Amino acid sequence: MRSRRRFRADAASCSRLRSRRRPEADSSEVAVLDLKTGQRKILIRGGADAQYVESGHLIFAAAGTLRAVRFDSVRLEVLSDPVTVVEHVHMKPTGAANYAVSRAGHTRLCAGELGGQTALRSLVWVDRKGHEERINAPLRAYGPRAVSPDGTRLAISILDHGNTQIWIWDLARETLRP
Repeated sequence: MRSRRRFRADAASCSRLRSRRRPEADSSEVAVLDLKTGQRKILIRGGADAQYVESGHLIFAAAGTLRAVRFDSVRLEVLSDPVTVVEHVHMKPTGAANYAVSRAGHTRLCAGELGGQTALRSLVWVDRKGHEERINAPLRAYGPRAVSPDGTRLAISILDHGNTQIWIWDLARETLRP
C-alpha cells in the first residue's frame, strides 16, 4: 500500500491519502485515512498511485492513463467524474505509475514511451490539457522521478550498465548531473 501526504495545511494534520493495489486491476482503490479517528474512506475504485495537487484535484493512475478528479480536501470528497489527462503511462504491477506532479499541479512529468526499465526514454512535460512538450534531456533509461518543491529541478533515477543512480536535471540550465 502506498501512502502520500499531499493535502493542504488545513487537512494535512488529519488525513493521509492511500492507494491499495490488488491482483485484479479493477479492484485497486484510492482511499483517505482520517488519522484522528482511524476511519478509512474509499475515494476512487480502479485507481492507484494518487497525488493531491493544490489546484484541488487528485491525480491518479488507472489502466495505463493518468486521470484527474476535483477533490474537496476539507470534506475529503471527490467532486467530479474522472477525466483522462495523459494516456500511455507506464504502470508497474504494484500500481505505481511513472509520473510526478508539481505541488501546484501545473505540469506532470511522464515517461515518453512504454517499455521496461532499460528502455531508452525521453522526458516530457504534460500540461493539464494533455499537451506534451519534450524536455531537451538526452535519451536514457529513466525510472522514477520527482519534481523539486520549487519546480526548478527533477530528481531522476537512471539505469546505466546495471546500476541505478539518482541524477538531477536543472530545468533552467538544461543540464543533467549525478
